[in-house]
Amino acid sequence: MPNKRYIELYKVRDFGQMIGDSVTFFFRNLGPLTRLFLTYIVPVFLVGSILFVLTGSEIFNFSALSSGDFAGDYLQDFAVGMGLLYVFLIFSWFVAITVVSAYMRSYAETEGEPDYTQIWDIFKSKIAQVTGFYLLVMLIIIIVVAVCVVIITLSSVAGGLLLFFASLWVIYFFNVTRLGLGIIVHEEDVSTLAAFSRSFKLIKTKWWLIFLAIVVTSLLVSFINYVFLIPFYIVIGVQSAVSVSEGVDMTMGSWGTFTFLFAMLGSLYTRAILTCCWNLGYYRCREEKEGYSISQKIETIGEVENKYFGNEGDF
Repeated sequence: MPNKRYIELYKVRDFGQMIGDSVTFFFRNLGPLTRLFLTYIVPVFLVGSILFVLTGSEIFNFSALSSGDFAGDYLQDFAVGMGLLYVFLIFSWFVAITVVSAYMRSYAETEGEPDYTQIWDIFKSKIAQVTGFYLLVMLIIIIVVAVCVVIITLSSVAGGLLLFFASLWVIYFFNVTRLGLGIIVHEEDVSTLAAFSRSFKLIKTKWWLIFLAIVVTSLLVSFINYVFLIPFYIVIGVQSAVSVSEGVDMTMGSWGTFTFLFAMLGSLYTRAILTCCWNLGYYRCREEKEGYSISQKIETIGEVENKYFGNEGDF
């Protein structure tokens, strides 16, 4: 029996419903999603955070900022630390996409009572595939942008036109790959190429709707992320106030580092809303084109009838 807080995933949603239901799904499943966040994502992020603290956290030290060496060693250490942190932040993002998509699949199949063993099985079988292909997609996009920049330096008009059309292509390409690699590989257990090919068919006439929903949801998530930045801005404000006081040598490196990492971790947490929106886009396309939920109900009815009439000979 479905749980009272269950949200039907396979449903043809309009623009507003995609955004609204993404937020609703996130908050209705806050407990389970938080559990997954702490289990899967936080450990990866903590490794990057430790490396950042060991290398570049002195940038948030009041004494370091006032010592005149800001442009020297501290800046170099900060660059190294941020580089390491962002490597693990990107991987944390891949982990988040994989585990939230696995959760939504289990949620749909169990009508709101996800199986954590199933989520783990999906996660460990898909994380390498998703990570590898996303890195390839990022490389392709970087190459396309680099080619456009080179052409712009040679001819501003031709380069501008190329950049415009390349931007449209990147938007469409990213929609296809995100739908295929971020969702279809989890939902349908198909190969990378099969997922990529299928995503073209599913998103064919609705890519613009999904893209606009993602843009608006991204803006909403960015606004929510400012809540996690408040402690960091408070620390920076205190540092600025202290810096104008003569003869005061106050160290706030630990607080600055902690609140900065807290803001980064918070942004990872709220990105689950964005992943929910992507997944709802997939469920929408599949329901509209294939009537998936109806076919599943018919199949279930058929199984019940077979089970019932299979015992006919016993009477």
